[in-house]
Amino acid sequence: MTAPGVRMLARVPAPSTRAARRGERGDQQRAGILRAAEELLCVRGVQGLSVSGVCAAAGVSDASFHEAFTDLTDCMLATFDMISDRLATELLAAYATQSSWVDGVRAGLLVVLDFLQASPHRARFLLGRSVPADAPMLARRERLLADLARAFDADRPQLPADALPAPFGADAVIAAAASIIDARLLEEPVPALRELTGSLMAVLVMPTLGEHAARLELSMPLPAPAKPPTDHSIQALSFIAAFPGASNRAVALALGGLGDRQISRLLSRLARHDLIANAAGERRGAANAWRLTDAGSLLLAEGGKDASTPARGARPAERR
Repeated sequence: MTAPGVRMLARVPAPSTRAARRGERGDQQRAGILRAAEELLCVRGVQGLSVSGVCAAAGVSDASFHEAFTDLTDCMLATFDMISDRLATELLAAYATQSSWVDGVRAGLLVVLDFLQASPHRARFLLGRSVPADAPMLARRERLLADLARAFDADRPQLPADALPAPFGADAVIAAAASIIDARLLEEPVPALRELTGSLMAVLVMPTLGEHAARLELSMPLPAPAKPPTDHSIQALSFIAAFPGASNRAVALALGGLGDRQISRLLSRLARHDLIANAAGERRGAANAWRLTDAGSLLLAEGGKDASTPARGARPAERR
């Protein structure tokens, strides 16, 4: 027979388990705060960020925020790291799909341009000289450019033995390209960044492949622009794909400030068609945290079609 005290202890998780669970909850809360910070950044810009605003968007208290971050600057630095890491992942994935260095560079450049175009506020946060920054943030931006330079230089073709060496290295090339993009980000509204593809590719390839390759890049037709969303449903799916875990309020802001009832109806309809799912489940009092389902991802991959009807192979989700 087991003593009552032993039975009671058996039902209480071991200290290490409790600590692990607290750590897991802390990591999830930190990730939610970072998502909220990025969502607000995309809508309001750096000047519109505040601890209270991020807390409200993330659905956490001021105390919970300060358990995860020292202050707003600490949160912004972590947000920068999260965004730049995601951009680097997407860039390298695009590069890996191509069989040659120049095609890989072009594919990666298009990913960068589309990423920056999707949110001018976020683009200025990453690269913009117009956004005030302290020493730690400037160091982050310099590190981002250095990382891009290393990736650019990794598989660059070797020059023939009798060829003159490039007059400047990868760091200077990437810095020049970033400066060209940054100048466009100062314009309001920001023009179509894909129009820079030829000019930027000429800057990137000339030191290695020469003037003929640069002229060839300048003469190439512009790549087809990304297909714009046709309605609120596709816009919502695209935003949720970019920001997994987005709340109702974040999606509403991204769609131009839809009302609570309107965004609730829209997201409920997408959920009924099994295009999105609430990662928060049915936890009482928890903010919705939307993610795409496989059917939602398939619909976007097929070009949107009509998000008011189920995607191929999807079945309407059961009502709860």
